[in-house]
Amino acid sequence: MAIRVCILLLLCCFAEVIEVTANDPQKGTGVLIVTYNTGRNGERLDRVRFRLISESKEQTMYPRAGAFYDKGSANLRRVTITDLPAGRYTVEFIAPNQDGLFGELPQREVLITDGEIAKLDQAIKPHYARVTASAVLPDPIPMRGLSLRLCDGSGTCIASSHNGQLSTNNLLPGHYTLFFDEFMEYIPPDPVHFDVTPSAVIGPFERHYRRYGVPDSIAVEKNTRPRKRQGEHADTLSHPVPIAEVTISASPPASRIANVSAEHNVAPQEKGVSPERWSLLYPMSSEHRRVTLDED
Repeated sequence: MAIRVCILLLLCCFAEVIEVTANDPQKGTGVLIVTYNTGRNGERLDRVRFRLISESKEQTMYPRAGAFYDKGSANLRRVTITDLPAGRYTVEFIAPNQDGLFGELPQREVLITDGEIAKLDQAIKPHYARVTASAVLPDPIPMRGLSLRLCDGSGTCIASSHNGQLSTNNLLPGHYTLFFDEFMEYIPPDPVHFDVTPSAVIGPFERHYRRYGVPDSIAVEKNTRPRKRQGEHADTLSHPVPIAEVTISASPPASRIANVSAEHNVAPQEKGVSPERWSLLYPMSSEHRRVTLDED
């Protein structure tokens, strides 16, 4: 009998505990407003997400259906989450970052209390690179109209200038080409190819234009073939004799043709020695070409 009484008392106490627990008021709910940006250009902004992690490790990805999503402006996003159970949360931001543009993505803590509005503002800073370049002319004249163009790996021009100077400080990681356009009667430098990493400072690139019409350095290979007159012995002309002076100058951009001139200077004892071919190797607009001059 005593045992039965004890069991009944225990059951009554347990039922009371269950009833009290069931009637406990809830912690309540609050509102969380998350605002974030990725810099003045809004780099990859629409691809940024954040994960909301509760104290019990439950995770929810935002923006999502049911949460108010406001684009705000071209470089700002705002997400409002209502009826969020009170407690402490972790906000973990996620963005395309294989190239390291954003460095280490941020992780924040926020406390939600009953009936209150919590705000979290986050700037996800891109680590842009910088490049500077300039052109140099052989003559002291104004460079107004001298164009430099910077193009990305797809060939899209992302920066340009028209005064011989170029500087930009918002480059994303990737491959780029710097072009020096033709200007007046000058030979432009070759394009510059380079790779960019986050926060890099590239340059300054300084490239020189050259004059058209001024003789370039020339390498001459002489292949004289003496013609033996009737009755002469073969050893009469045992070695080649230079009989011509040859100069080459680069032409303006319109033609891109070398001007070749030869002045014959044949001594009397060298009559009958006629060069048949002169091979000329010279640089023009950073290219090497071989030109052959035939003479009868």
